[in-house]
Order: sequence, then structure tokens, then C-alpha cells
Amino acid sequence: MVFKTKKLVVGEPESDIAPYDRIEAVPGIEKVLKNAHNNEILINQIAANLDKPRLVAQMIDTMQPYKVVRERGEHGDQIIALHGYRVEQRIGTGKDGNTYVCTRYLESERKRGVPYHYIVKALSPYAQGYNVVSKLYFDNMQNITQRKQKPHGLLDQMIIKGDMHYRLLNENNELYTDTTSDISIWRKHLSDIADMNHWLLKNMGCAFWDLGYGNGKNYMQNLKGQIKWVDYGGAGIVFVEKNRWPADMSWELPEIGQNNLLNVKKNLVYANSDFLMLEFLLHCEYWYCKPNKRLETNADLWSSNIQLRPSVLADIKNYMLPDILQWDLTKNIYKDFANNDWCDYMTWKKLRDYIK
Repeated sequence: MVFKTKKLVVGEPESDIAPYDRIEAVPGIEKVLKNAHNNEILINQIAANLDKPRLVAQMIDTMQPYKVVRERGEHGDQIIALHGYRVEQRIGTGKDGNTYVCTRYLESERKRGVPYHYIVKALSPYAQGYNVVSKLYFDNMQNITQRKQKPHGLLDQMIIKGDMHYRLLNENNELYTDTTSDISIWRKHLSDIADMNHWLLKNMGCAFWDLGYGNGKNYMQNLKGQIKWVDYGGAGIVFVEKNRWPADMSWELPEIGQNNLLNVKKNLVYANSDFLMLEFLLHCEYWYCKPNKRLETNADLWSSNIQLRPSVLADIKNYMLPDILQWDLTKNIYKDFANNDWCDYMTWKKLRDYIK
């Protein structure tokens, strides 16, 4: 899907909006002050956020004193604005939160009535618990770009702001679409995923393990048919041990964040070779079987189970895996790569070429 506009230079427009020096200077404040007694909370919140003009504009527009504004709809409460962004369309829902196409308050237009559009992901409490890992990922990605190294083509740069991630859409306001279920094309996509993890482990010391199940794949495709990664939640990122971190990369977790994460699921923090292998194979199995009505699989359930603790992972790998694989490709990958180190970027490079 594309929001039509003419081409401009890609990049987030720079803000030239100065903070308000007094509440009377806020555009539209008259309608709030007109009924000041009933709008006391709203007025107080506007006064407390004069240094955030976009958020103030949201409060004036919605007449709500909240950073995240909800409205009762047919299917329950729906977010209609958040942190200075106005929701135009919800395009995704998952355990990590909801994803929206938004415009931004007080922002100039791209061209003749067409505003800039953003992808905004409002994080769920679950995803917020792993946001410290997401921040480390994007900090390290920033180090990549600062040394003028080109990021992998599947990866977009997102910006983290509290409980949300966002990025500006390209000059065509392009939205990615679901990948094809055609096995021959999807197999090329799997090779691209392997190439992405090869790049991530080599250059950043991390990898994506959660490739997506029932809520959809965590990668989509652009208008050129190239796949793009769309889920940067920290729960889907694991990183290697410190002695394998590439130069200029750091995955040092704050003490509070480290304790919280390790008390939940250790496999979702530190890279584990068997875990990475099984998650890749189970993802392949799930999406190979799903379109075929003659095939049934519990790959998504096994994926959830191996996240619990290392002993469950070992049991499924050692006693169950060969018997639950149905696709010739996954059987062959297991046979030829079971003893490889999946935390080593060279394994993913070999896998990339193997799948091709």
C-alpha cells in the first residue's frame, strides 16, 4: 500500500517549533479556557508541557490531558493519538503492541495536502520490559552508521521514545505488504533472513530469533519485492557473549534491566546456538505447513516451549526434533547444520548459500 505523494529527500523533517512561553500563546487554547472549571486537569497538563508543542497540539485537538489518547470504538478502546502523533490507520497487532500509520501534529506537508507519514509502534507492557535491549540495538546501529558503514538492506532505522518506536516513511509513504506464500520465492526470503543474521552477528554481535508465527511473519516486502524486517522488539533480539562483541559494539545491560530479563527467560537475552537453530527451523516448518491443508504442525507451540529454560530446549532438540520436521529443507538443514555454532556468523553465511 502507498500513500501517494511526490518524491522528496528522505529523512525526518527538522523541528523548528519553539516551546511556548505561556499558556495563552498556545493556538486553540481559547476553547479550553472558555470552560476552565471543567477543563482544569487538561489546562494543568498543557501548562506542564509547554516545552512539547506537538503534545500540546494533541491535547487541544483531542481535548484529553493524556500522552496516549483512547476513544471508545466498535471493538473496544482504540488509540487515536499518542505522544504528538495522530493515528490514521492501525496496521498491526501483536504481543509486542500495536502498529499504526500516523501523522505528526504541527508538521509541514510533503506536497500539496499530503502530510509526512510515520510508522509508530505503541509497545505493550511485555515489550516495554525488553525495551532496554531494543535501545542497545539501535544505539549500536547508530555506531554502524556513524562510521559510515551501510546497514543491511533488510534493516530500517527506528527511533525509540519511551513506550513507542517510530520511523518516517520513505518519500512515497510506502507501506510494506505481506510476503508471498509461494515456496520458491519464500525460500529466497529465508536465504535473505540468513544473510541478515550473518551481517548482524558479524557487525553487531546480535541476531533476530523471533521470525514470526500466528500473528504473521516479522518480515514483509516492499514494492520491489525485497523483504524488510519489521519487528525490532527487544524480546526478539539476542546477543553473543562479551568476548565476541565486534569493535565499537556494547551490549552492557543496566543492572536493573539485566536482573529483570534474566529472571524471565535467559534464552531471550543471550545467544544460544541450539535456540537459534530450533527457532529458525520451527519458523520454516510452521509457514511451510500452514498454507497446506494436508499438513499439521505444532511448531509454534514448540517455539514457545523452548523459550522457557535450557533443559526444555535440550529435550526437544535431542528427543523430538527429527520426528516433528516435515519439510525436506528443514530435515536437511538439521542433518547438515545440527553441530554447527549458530552464534557464529559463518554458520549463517553457509546457511544462506545452502538454502539458495
